[in-house]
Amino acid sequence: MRKRFFQWLLATVALGLPAWAHAQEVIPRPFVGPLSHPRYEEGGFYTALEFLYMRQTNPIRDQVIMTRGFIDVNGSIDPAGNPGTFIGSNEVALRTSQLEGPQTFSPGFNLTFGFRCEDGFAIQASWWHLADVRRSASASVIAPGYNNGVNLENTVLFAPVFNLSPEFRGNIRNLDVGTDGATYGIWNAASVAQINFLQRFELVELMGRYQIFESDDFRSYGLFGPRGVVMWERFRWRTVDVGQVDPTLNQGNITGIGNAGGNTIGVYNNVVSNRLYGLAAGVGNECRLGMVDRLGTFSLYADLRVALYGDFVKGRAQYGLEDRSIAYSYARNMFTLAPGFDAKIGFQWYIYEAITIRLGYNYLGLINTIASPQPVDFNLGNAHPGYPKGQFRGFDGLDFGIGLVW
Repeated sequence: MRKRFFQWLLATVALGLPAWAHAQEVIPRPFVGPLSHPRYEEGGFYTALEFLYMRQTNPIRDQVIMTRGFIDVNGSIDPAGNPGTFIGSNEVALRTSQLEGPQTFSPGFNLTFGFRCEDGFAIQASWWHLADVRRSASASVIAPGYNNGVNLENTVLFAPVFNLSPEFRGNIRNLDVGTDGATYGIWNAASVAQINFLQRFELVELMGRYQIFESDDFRSYGLFGPRGVVMWERFRWRTVDVGQVDPTLNQGNITGIGNAGGNTIGVYNNVVSNRLYGLAAGVGNECRLGMVDRLGTFSLYADLRVALYGDFVKGRAQYGLEDRSIAYSYARNMFTLAPGFDAKIGFQWYIYEAITIRLGYNYLGLINTIASPQPVDFNLGNAHPGYPKGQFRGFDGLDFGIGLVW
């Protein structure tokens, strides 16, 4: 019982790769332990779990979100008394290009289970998972270079959100000048704003492999099978509208001086979900480099696959309050055909007939997907941000693991 438990535990925690079972030596050997049986050429089960360290394309492009200053809605602050006057430097305080930055590598894994038949045909199921990638940026009350303005007009933030309903009016007064309603709206004379972008990635495939050519030092094999990819992305923009009126004055303000609540914090979300379903086919090659006494055999491998997917996309934009008392949502469903390709190259080390170590480089490309490069539509009453087709996604990085044959 202990031996059986050890076998399954070792298979679960081992790091591995998808296609190793076919390359094991086919020399008949007697049973010698938990990872051995007499004739590997008769086929059997294999497992693998690779460690991945990859980066992915960030589809966000530049868009100005907030500037410094505010609009005097009723004219009570403007010296000339003109309603709708912008007061402040209008310097950009927050933009989506701040989310680009250096590309981030994300850890992950590739879990594989497979079975090899006696004639060399093998079928395997694989699951790729990458850890979430998060990027963020924020703006607050202090302007760059402390250029806060003569009357501190640059210490507040503005975004041109329009078609606001009364639920989004924010604090009745944000400044110690003017009358109630002069800075109407959560996004007018706000104090703090933050944007962040979250990416998630999953890939599942069922792949068949058949031998094309094989000699003592070289083998070539074909690959084919269905594949599914999920790319989930969320842009989030949170704006805090802080009150500047003493609540004891009873002037109708919502939260009072220096305070903000769930009904004075506006949240905008734009979620794009690409779900790709298709078929992949390709070819792989492996060349034996040589054997080192007592260390095992070393080889070089290279795989290339092409794929065609149907990309079913959901776009969801929403304005709401943080206390979730109200929200305006806008949904869009889209479809596109998305070609793809992926390539792998690296080294394999056959330590023992049942154990193989791999170190390699992976690249996965997806063409003609859908994203929201400029994610914000400032029309709260009818938000329809763009979801253009033709977006290229690239995923590349290293993999390392150990495969086991049972």
